[in-house]
Formats: sequence, C-alpha cells, structure tokens
Amino acid sequence: MTAAAGERVALGDVALFVRRGGAGPGRERPLLLLHGFPEHSGAWRLVIEALNGKRRWFAPDLRGYGWSDRPLGTAHYTVDTLVGDVAALIETIGGPVDLVGHDWGGVLAWWTAIRRPALVHALTVCNAPHPAALQIALVEDPAQRAASQYMTRLRAADIASEFLTDPAAAWEAGMGRNPALTAEDRDGYLAAWRQPGAVEAMVNWYRAAPFVVPAAGEEADVPAWARDPELRVRVPTTIVWGMDDTVLLPPLIAASAAWCDAVQVSEVVGAGHGVIHDAPHTVAAAILRLPPG
Repeated sequence: MTAAAGERVALGDVALFVRRGGAGPGRERPLLLLHGFPEHSGAWRLVIEALNGKRRWFAPDLRGYGWSDRPLGTAHYTVDTLVGDVAALIETIGGPVDLVGHDWGGVLAWWTAIRRPALVHALTVCNAPHPAALQIALVEDPAQRAASQYMTRLRAADIASEFLTDPAAAWEAGMGRNPALTAEDRDGYLAAWRQPGAVEAMVNWYRAAPFVVPAAGEEADVPAWARDPELRVRVPTTIVWGMDDTVLLPPLIAASAAWCDAVQVSEVVGAGHGVIHDAPHTVAAAILRLPPG
C-alpha cells in the first residue's frame, strides 16, 4: 500500500492520512482500523484482503505516523489527545463504528471504547491489553515487567536518531522476518519512517503514555488510575491474541477480559505479536462475525 491510496482528513488541529475501501456505504457500520508501533495504515493490507470487500473500512495513519501531521512535543500525544483524534474521525466518517486495533492502536481502541462508548458499537483488539491490565502487570508480574523494558528504551531522548541511522536494517531485524510481508510492504514502511520527524513523533506515544515501567527488582505500587472502576469496557469486545507473543504475554488476555462486560477471546496458536500479519484470515473472521447493522 502506498501513500497515494488515501487522502488527508482535517480533524481540528491535525490532519490524518486515511485510506478507505470495501463495500458501499448503505446502512452498514463503518470499520475503523488502528495500527500499532512502528507501523502505519498499510499494516492492515493482509486483513483488508482477507475481508474480501465484505466491510466498508477506514484505516488512518495515526497522529505522528506516516503521512499524517506530527506536532512537535510530547504534550501532543497524550491519551486525551489521541482519543480526541479517533472520536473526531468517527464523527467525520459517521459512527458508531466497529473499532479494531493492534498493538498501540489496540490500546488506543480500548481507551476510546472506555471514554467514548457511544461512538463504538463493538471493539476488536489484536495483541493489545486493556490499559489497566497492562499497568497492573507491569508492577505485579515480573515476566511482563521484564518483557516491557523496551518501553523505557523507547522513551530515551536519543532513540529516534538511533533508529534513523539505518531504517532498512531495522526493517530486516523486525517485520522483515515475516514472509507474509512483501517488498512493496517494505517500501511503504521505509517511506513512512523516513518522513521528516516521523520517528520522533512515533516514540512520543511512549513518552506521553501514563504507564509506569519499573526496572527489574524495583519496588513499585500500581498507580491509582489503573484501579479506577470506570475503566470497565461496556461495549461488546473481541480479543484476538497471537499466543507466541513475547512482548505482551498471554496472561494479559484474562486480565484484559476481566475489565469487559461482554467479551469473546480468540487465541491464535502459531501467531506472534504481529497477529494481523501472521493470521490475517483469523482476524478478518473475528471481524466478520460481528452482527451486521
């Protein structure tokens, strides 16, 4: 997927680059797809192909990513601001939507369903934990704490320049290992990462996030925000999880489900953190099982 496949949509103080496609509008609910780090809207290519035109979909480059605007400074990437972007986009395309997110896009999807439930008909999250479940695990689960130390590194001041030293090598060391991703996918990612200021903006998501990541062995308490009962998710929720994920560990599934009023879980054996690439047909099937409306 290339940048030419979409258009920029003005949303208050930013414009987001948005791809769209699928079935005609009719009365069908839109499907809104939120990508993770360090991806862009093209990350959904395989899932979109698996949907085979059966759903009308929208996929933005989130604030700071790809061909969307990237305001300078961490203050522009708070949870409130990011939820505001999603809410404004839903209101522009017409909601409520079926909201789908992977990785950071999944965490943002959780926050949106929590804070703006009237805009979300149903929630589907792919290898993305409920925010409170993740924060509690970062304090109380030594394995998840160890697996999440990368978050501290991504908050470092020099990480953007380090990443940009050789983005092609970063691709080969990460997503380039997945045989489902093509040379065209590679070109799309590299073009997105090479947009001026993009990597700095992408890591600002980590810097502005409320998560406390204690070092191994460090004494820590769960922040009060992660105990708030108002973080319950009232909309129907589907959790799709690649069980080989070594970054966000499988115990987060049950911990996340416990915050939901109505939840279904699909555990995908043989898929890892990038379940949208590893098992796109499974993700698409979960989306297509949502009741029409």
